[in-house]
Amino acid sequence: MYIEDESTGNQITVEIDKVMDNDYDIIKELGRFDFDWDELKGELVYKLVLVGTNDIEGLIAIIDHPEEGFRYLEVKLIESAKENIGANKKYTRVAGTLLSFACREAFRKGYYGAVFLIPKTNLVPLYIKKYGFKNIGRGLWLDIDASLELMSKFQ
Repeated sequence: MYIEDESTGNQITVEIDKVMDNDYDIIKELGRFDFDWDELKGELVYKLVLVGTNDIEGLIAIIDHPEEGFRYLEVKLIESAKENIGANKKYTRVAGTLLSFACREAFRKGYYGAVFLIPKTNLVPLYIKKYGFKNIGRGLWLDIDASLELMSKFQ
C-alpha cells in the first residue's frame, strides 16, 4: 500500500495498524486531526502510518456488523490529517487507502466486501465518484464488485 507525495509524485509505502491506547495521546497532542478520537477508545480504530515511523496520516473507525444474514463493516468515522486535505495537501490517497483497508477486512471476515457508511451530506458525490459507493438512501454502500475495484485502485 502507498500514498503519494503531492509535490513530488513519489509513492510512500504505508501500513495500517490498530490504534493502541498510547496512540490517542499522540493524536491529541499533535493536533493534526479535527475529531476527538479519544471518544472512540475501545472501538475498532486503525491508523495509516508511513512504514518505519509512527507518523499518522489518517484514521478510520469501523463497526463490525456480524449479524446472521446481513454481515458488513460500517465506517463510523474516517479522517485524513489536516495537511492531507484540500488543494495544498501533502499526501494523496489517504482516504482511499483507508477505505480499501475496510474492504479487505470485510472480505477477510467473509462479508464479501460489504462496506457501509453515512457521510457528511456534502461528501456524498465524492464517495460515489471517487470511491465507487452506491447511494442506498440511508447511506452509501460498497458491494463485492465495488470493493474489489476500490481495492485494486488503492493497493
